[in-house]
Amino acid sequence: MPEGLRRAGDRDQTRLGPQKLLSIIEDAVKSNYIVEEVLIQRAISAIYFALFNYWTEKRYGKGVKGKEIHGDAFSYAEFHRDAVSKGLEKEILILYLYRVAVDHYTLNPTYVTLMSSPWRGLPPMKVGIDIEKLRDAIDAAKRILTTIEKNT
Repeated sequence: MPEGLRRAGDRDQTRLGPQKLLSIIEDAVKSNYIVEEVLIQRAISAIYFALFNYWTEKRYGKGVKGKEIHGDAFSYAEFHRDAVSKGLEKEILILYLYRVAVDHYTLNPTYVTLMSSPWRGLPPMKVGIDIEKLRDAIDAAKRILTTIEKNT
């Protein structure tokens, strides 16, 4: 068995907890440390993936299996559908839309086409990334994190 893999019930489900990351980013925004576009973009991407990885860790720890050899590969679409099923459609859409904008497009603002469920097939959406979008992402992430901690 590869290093770090144990029976699902034995896993430390807090090892990928994004709480400290969110706190550091929020403090950096409040102190005007994050002002450059590249820092805003990297923070949005980090927030999305920290939540996604924590969600997968919690699911795996409860015995839910994903794909691949060890059952530890989960899809973004599963993450999105789970958040939507818990009443977080606006929050997960904000995070996913902004994350796609910062990780897959060069221009800012740009038009983003989402390719993941449940938004596949929607027309392109105009997205501009700035400090307010980062603040929105932080707020959305906090609500999602609360739900992950309680219900996953």
